Amino acid sequence: MRVGIDITSWANPRGYGRYTRGLLTALLAVPSEHEWVFVVDSQTYAAGELPPGPCYVVVPTREAPAQAASAEGRRGIADMLAMGVAVGRERFDAFFFPTVYTYFPAFTRVPVLLCIHDVIAEDYPQQVFPDRAQRRLWALKSWIARRQARVLLTVSEHAREGIARRFGWPLEQIHVVGEAPDPVFRPLLDAHGLLPRVGLRPGERFIMCLGGLNPHKNIGLLLQVLADVPEVRLVLTGP
Repeated sequence: MRVGIDITSWANPRGYGRYTRGLLTALLAVPSEHEWVFVVDSQTYAAGELPPGPCYVVVPTREAPAQAASAEGRRGIADMLAMGVAVGRERFDAFFFPTVYTYFPAFTRVPVLLCIHDVIAEDYPQQVFPDRAQRRLWALKSWIARRQARVLLTVSEHAREGIARRFGWPLEQIHVVGEAPDPVFRPLLDAHGLLPRVGLRPGERFIMCLGGLNPHKNIGLLLQVLADVPEVRLVLTGP
């Protein structure tokens, strides 16, 4: 099979990009009779941080989707059309979107596999998008993506149940491929040497919160809880 894969989220430093990089890097490490074709925008390709091995279809675009698809951004119609047309020109047997975040309408009749990571944007839209217009655009993109998809992929049983609840998809058409830790997460031999850099003393009790500070992460509740446990310090780590 010749399988096309959207990798326009590759440059996203957060969860969607990490998932795409981790999943596809592991995929390339496994011997396969299938041909993997990575479809990518020109900005991401020019950055030069993509893995060797697969065939690349590079689509000229005005803006990198990883930035334009953010909650505060808006993707250009011309760029999305260019991506869709490029997919339609290729002779794929299937096409895979690792995330609905960078989805674009693919002009193809081959089976489409779509990964939906969770339904946070649907359950708590006011925590994710700055205004109603962005919420409506997200809802429209997600609806079109699900209409084109034949099979959905997600990352946990909890997310699978949420997708079935929110979108009415049969559970048997939603497949779980669990996330795995990146090799960068490992025990440090000299962890004590890092503590002074974040204002901690050796032996001091602390909780580390790793990730973004978006409203739906609910850091406020964590602060309220730790206010009652003064002997435990909080270390926020992330962008």
